[in-house]
Amino acid sequence: MGDALSDALVSVGPAGRGGTGSFISDNGLIITNHHVALDAVRQASSTEHDYLNDGFVARSREEEIMGKDYEVWITRSIEDVSEQLDEARSELDPLKRATLVRDKRLEIARAAEQLLAPPGSAKASSIRCEVQEMWPDRTYTLFRYERLRDVRIVYVPPFSLGCFGGDTDNFEWPRHTADFTLLRAYVAPDGSAAEPSAENVPYAPQTFLRAAPEGASEGDFCFLLGFPGSTMRYAPSSRLAYSDEVAVPALVADFGAKLALIAEHATDRASSLKLAAAKTGLANEHKRSLGKNVMMRKLRIL
Repeated sequence: MGDALSDALVSVGPAGRGGTGSFISDNGLIITNHHVALDAVRQASSTEHDYLNDGFVARSREEEIMGKDYEVWITRSIEDVSEQLDEARSELDPLKRATLVRDKRLEIARAAEQLLAPPGSAKASSIRCEVQEMWPDRTYTLFRYERLRDVRIVYVPPFSLGCFGGDTDNFEWPRHTADFTLLRAYVAPDGSAAEPSAENVPYAPQTFLRAAPEGASEGDFCFLLGFPGSTMRYAPSSRLAYSDEVAVPALVADFGAKLALIAEHATDRASSLKLAAAKTGLANEHKRSLGKNVMMRKLRIL
């Protein structure tokens, strides 16, 4: 129903799952986090061309580097489908109920995909649908996405800037990091989603965000927009208790052990490049989880 800020937001990453990105031009330019694009940069790097360590800038469209396995998902519509799961949710046995709800969510998503793009049609590979739980065991939302499969690296800062301070700086405020990367989405000449090809052209988004060079003024309304999907903001105290007592401590122990193995064995640049994205992802969640345990008690959230 017209332009909306949310139309400029995308999910970007391997198979479309990584983090939030935003269109910032009418020719497909996307800004996202350095760590969100990190695996694409890692795969494009080698010991001879270490873009992850040294950074990269494309001086022309021809110099842009393919983001291997990277996709951009654009939300086209959302719909509350909670009532369609009432029968599955009425099952009293917890395990059976969880299985029925899972299967019904998949059934609703597949039916929505086939309605938008019948199997075998040209659009079939460009449409994805998902049903996400919003309020635990109560409300469910159907998301319909357009899937762009040609994503290229335009600019990435050197690792010393994009990951300045590493985990010492992450989840801290103020931050002193250039945690951003520029990508560009491409489509077929007719504007349809297409596999990566030299014939493709930059995507023209319906809406894109514009930077304010002068910055924010006192009293301005400022807020953050993230890519939609599932949320834990409505989790009941029982789920928080389980997270605090079981899930988070187990994750901290598991990820800590994996990080120790990487530190022990990935000692040369070739192997450290292969494990760079895995190491960053593990360290990112490891630190966040340690902080969760501290703040759960400090703020008396339960």
